[in-house]
Order: sequence, then C-alpha cells, then structure tokens
Amino acid sequence: MKRLYRAFTKGSRKMELCINRVMLLGKIGRDPKMVATKKGSAMANFSVQCVERYQWNGEWHERNAFIPCVAFGKTAELIGNNCRAGSDIFVEGRINVRSYEQNGEKKWVTEVNVDRAEVGMQGAPQAAPQSSQWGGFGSQPPKGNFSQFGEEMSQESIPF
Repeated sequence: MKRLYRAFTKGSRKMELCINRVMLLGKIGRDPKMVATKKGSAMANFSVQCVERYQWNGEWHERNAFIPCVAFGKTAELIGNNCRAGSDIFVEGRINVRSYEQNGEKKWVTEVNVDRAEVGMQGAPQAAPQSSQWGGFGSQPPKGNFSQFGEEMSQESIPF
C-alpha cells in the first residue's frame, strides 16, 4: 500500500486515490428513452437488468437488479437505435449521484453514466466471426445460469 500511496504523491501536492468504474453485463430492462439535451446532443435513459443467483437454506433463488443508466452522444444513439427491452448489453462507465427539485422537494438519483457500450447481436448464428461486437468476449454474453464456467460452489467450500 505504501508503494501505491507514493505513486499518487507528487512533490508537496497529494492526489487522492479514487476509482469509480462500473461494468455491467446484462439485458436492457426497459426500452431506452431517447431525448435531446439543451445543446442538441442525444441522451438515452435505460436500465440494465442484472440477475444474481444465490443459495439460501439449500434452495436456489434469483434476485433481479435494474440499474439505471444514462448515455450521451454517439453512445446514446447506438443504444437508442439498436436496443429494446431484453437486448443483450455490456456497459462501462462511472457511478454518478445527482439531485434535482420537484414540487419543492429535493430528489436524489444514483445512476451509471455510460462511457462505452457494446450491444449483443440479436438473432445472429451461434458461430460468429472473430470480430464480434463483444470485443473478444465471444459472439454474445453467456445466457442463463452461467454453468458453463464450472461447478457451483457452496459457501462452505470457499477457502476464505
């Protein structure tokens, strides 16, 4: 940790160590809502559905999280033109917390500001070319229970 701290210290000025990166791989939760900003740039509001599988009392359960996202410019156009509810998507960005007033009451919003997005190829054949839109992740993200990655592990078998 000392080396890491020294790497972010420059002379008498110290830089804070802060990383705010988010990567989501899931499905579009609702159709993207396209709007234009005051400056005329495209903006897309949408959510990414991520499904978490967990075991409790010997039974498997699923928990859905719908994470709100916002994209601007060319990224927003890509999402607005190619995605609908249920489309496969990979987004990368940062968490942003903002506030606004509505009817005299202050409201807070936590969302992912999308820097980069890659959309899945709906209806494409299984054997896709090497240059897929997923940039090396395969032709599409894995579907279902992800069992292709190995055996399920129980909490007791994890060594830490």
